[in-house]
Amino acid sequence: MQLPLLELDLLRTLIAAVDRGTLREAARVIGRTESAVSLQMKRLDELVGVKLLEKRGRSLRLTTAGEQLVDYARRFMDLNYEALQAVSGFQIEGRVRLGLVQDFAEGTLPNILAAFSRAHPSVELEVKVERSCDLATLFLQDSLDLMLFFCLGRPPARIASTLVGSAPMVWVWREPLTITDEIRLILFEPPCVFRRTALKQLAGRRWKQSFLTSSLSGTWAAVQAGLGISLRSPIGLPRSLSAGTNLPGQKELPQVSIYLGRRERSPSAAVDRLQVEITKAVRESLSGMNA
Repeated sequence: MQLPLLELDLLRTLIAAVDRGTLREAARVIGRTESAVSLQMKRLDELVGVKLLEKRGRSLRLTTAGEQLVDYARRFMDLNYEALQAVSGFQIEGRVRLGLVQDFAEGTLPNILAAFSRAHPSVELEVKVERSCDLATLFLQDSLDLMLFFCLGRPPARIASTLVGSAPMVWVWREPLTITDEIRLILFEPPCVFRRTALKQLAGRRWKQSFLTSSLSGTWAAVQAGLGISLRSPIGLPRSLSAGTNLPGQKELPQVSIYLGRRERSPSAAVDRLQVEITKAVRESLSGMNA
């Protein structure tokens, strides 16, 4: 029996539907009508012989089979791009303005960005490291082509973005952990999703802000010095510090979503390539962290 061949166009639409949450948003991203996207998903269901997406309220959710296929779909799209690049021999040129939160800029991505620059020396790479809220401002001012940022829930619709993954929020402390009647907190300046979550978690308990910063390295240094505890993700967490998803008497912390925003104007091969590399690197990092 000859198996059917999966069409890359259908897989691209599946990825868009998953990342954007609705067929309407997927249609806007790939430049088709909503009815055309719906027909594509029906065609893909028929090809694989099972239903891949189901509606939950106004949003779409992957079935178990869909969760398996979408991972392959992303790999197919990556391989398609790499194959085209390899056989065509074109030289990628241009400029990419990338925004990163400090958690990734100080750990996961510098080596990836260095490798990208070596592979594409004609690409001018400009990197800005800021808080998520500041990156969003720059993005909406058209000052960034790509931005990797944290978010609780979904980003505003005006920020075109793809969900890359999620990470646990954790309390961070220096051993031994000592909880007193008044908890001393090391916090980022507002607005900050980690600060907001920490204060919500501690509602009804006595706390005081012992250290205020907008620097991740400053946060780690303050915790290491014993000035208090903080709340972050485990991304880039120094080995000298300890972390956990709850404190004695407190509820377990939520996950924080990681999105990659992309400016939708003027398609660029350089932006395409870097988007693929960052997405792959972050997902591999998160997979290793949760293993």
